[in-house]
Amino acid sequence: HLLETLDEAAVENQLFKIVDDLNRSRELIETAAERRQLISLNIRAGQKALAASAFHPSLELFEVAISLLPQDAWRTETD
Repeated sequence: HLLETLDEAAVENQLFKIVDDLNRSRELIETAAERRQLISLNIRAGQKALAASAFHPSLELFEVAISLLPQDAWRTETD
């Protein structure tokens, strides 16, 4: 619910910190919507890291995003 209190500019400015904090507590995710949101944030952060040539951090972020996908994601997740 932290993200509900932040505007998009604040999220973008603190994206790596936000994603790091949420990833550390990802086992507490309760809903599919929260899981999809964290997947999306990890992808955004991974793309931002990749654009900055931070290859290892971007890989780690993409790996977390993949680990959060449901096992049948190839059938159910079209985006």
